[in-house]
Amino acid sequence: LRQAILRDGKSLKELKYQQSDSIVDSVLTHDVISLLKQRFEQGSLPGQRKDPHKLALSIEGGGMRGAVSAGMASAIACLGLCDSFDA
Repeated sequence: LRQAILRDGKSLKELKYQQSDSIVDSVLTHDVISLLKQRFEQGSLPGQRKDPHKLALSIEGGGMRGAVSAGMASAIACLGLCDSFDA
């Protein structure tokens, strides 16, 4: 999935994602997703950015929220996107 989306530039639609087209389009064209993809492709590192943006990840906890946040953080790490965040 990581290679298909980030390296090959495929959309979720091309991967036979079963959501409405408008939802998929709005997610894939969101400014934060575009910034993450740009930083990933450039190999950008914290403290050495060429863009003017500051991107932070806020994780909440407590019960189910903690479980969802842990899953999200794991996905970010598996996709190799940890260095794309500034804080």
